[in-house]
Amino acid sequence: MQIVALIAGLVCCLGVALDAFQTIILPRRPAGRLRITQLFYLLTWGPWSAVAQRIGNKKVREQVYSVYGPLSLLLLLVLWAVLLVMGFATLYVAVESPFADAMQMQGQVRLGL
Repeated sequence: MQIVALIAGLVCCLGVALDAFQTIILPRRPAGRLRITQLFYLLTWGPWSAVAQRIGNKKVREQVYSVYGPLSLLLLLVLWAVLLVMGFATLYVAVESPFADAMQMQGQVRLGL
């Protein structure tokens, strides 16, 4: 089970790093079958545009459309951060790292516990 968690954590962390690099830094369109950014935009654009299409006032509808770009970039950063936290947490679980307070552990050693 630890090997599976280790591999899952590594894949998650490396996948986020690669996706962020391809999305932000790479000057050309990235190639690949499954990218986090592509999946994110496929899942979020449909509901956002469906809500915007129901707005009768053209000016308000265009404002709703214009908010999607900046908001989606912020949400993408949040998604990457959450995936990195989950990946590193999985790595900690895989290597059985202790989740105890170091100061508390020193006190127990002094008391002979």
